[in-house]
Amino acid sequence: IQSGSSAGTLTLFGGATNHGGKIVLSGGNNTGTGGSGIKFYAQASTASPAERMRITASGNVGIGTGSTNDPAAKLQIQDGNGATLFMDDTNGRTLRFRTANSSSQGTNISSYAGLYLGGSDNANHLLITNTGDVGVGMSPPTNHRMHIKTAVDNSYAQGLVIERSANTDRGYINYVGGGFRMIATDGDPIRFGHVSSSDEVTVHTNGYLGVGVNSPAHTIQGYSGGGGYYFSVGRGNTSPGGNDPWLGLYNSATYSAATYGWGMYDSNVDGSFQIWNRNNSTTGTNTFTIKRGGNVGIEDSQPSSKFVVSGGKPSEGVTAGGTYTELTRTSGGDLGLLFNKDTSKWLIGIDNS
Repeated sequence: IQSGSSAGTLTLFGGATNHGGKIVLSGGNNTGTGGSGIKFYAQASTASPAERMRITASGNVGIGTGSTNDPAAKLQIQDGNGATLFMDDTNGRTLRFRTANSSSQGTNISSYAGLYLGGSDNANHLLITNTGDVGVGMSPPTNHRMHIKTAVDNSYAQGLVIERSANTDRGYINYVGGGFRMIATDGDPIRFGHVSSSDEVTVHTNGYLGVGVNSPAHTIQGYSGGGGYYFSVGRGNTSPGGNDPWLGLYNSATYSAATYGWGMYDSNVDGSFQIWNRNNSTTGTNTFTIKRGGNVGIEDSQPSSKFVVSGGKPSEGVTAGGTYTELTRTSGGDLGLLFNKDTSKWLIGIDNS
């Protein structure tokens, strides 16, 4: 059976009036709709059944693509309710692809025992089990909604990657070199918070940690708001009274601008422990010193004896040495508070000699 011309068509159909099923075979030189190919029609109780499938001259197969559309791929399936591809076998295992037919629906891909996606190496790289667990780069996960295995153990730029919409800055969550890591693009901080307060904790690009402070100036710096003071933990071996105490409590995040507060220092000059105070001034004053060796000074950064108090009056102080501990005032005579260690007695007196 053949058509009368290479440009013509051969039509086969059943039923004299209501064809029901119809097949149209186009000749090799046919330039009409569909070109050279095969079209299949089917519909009950009509002399003009609708086209249900076509095979083009290039081998593309279209099911439900309509009478005026050639399939754009080797297999294209569509209809008015959304394209659906359904395959099964005699054991009831199925694979379904279903696209949305409205804005309220989503594309659905389902399988009988789980979905396995691989590459040219024939390995399974993405797994979705029949219980909904997802595995990336690993065997099927158990009781983990998502399980990601890193590709290598010597790269920090891998794992779960989140990229910013405005540029190519990225954040990485991974497990590399024996440690769990959260890593940002060089130059970007890492921040933790809530939707209503997104910058509660900051790991700055210099490694400093800020709690309530976006740009910490010290190793650890925090601020709770409400008129409170900023606290900091810095490094030791710094200049006493400077802007880098190893423990600070000041009324400004920038300590050079602070006018009230306290700072503790480990002196980089003589190793002494010193406490400084700021009282309505950006210039601090030494209030307490412990020297190496144990000498203690109040408002005296260089105590020459075990305990020295320096105040508004000249050379007031408490010294300890020898047999006696005494409180002295060298201007206007000595006021003596003496403790005799030999007799365990206190003596009080004024020496005007």
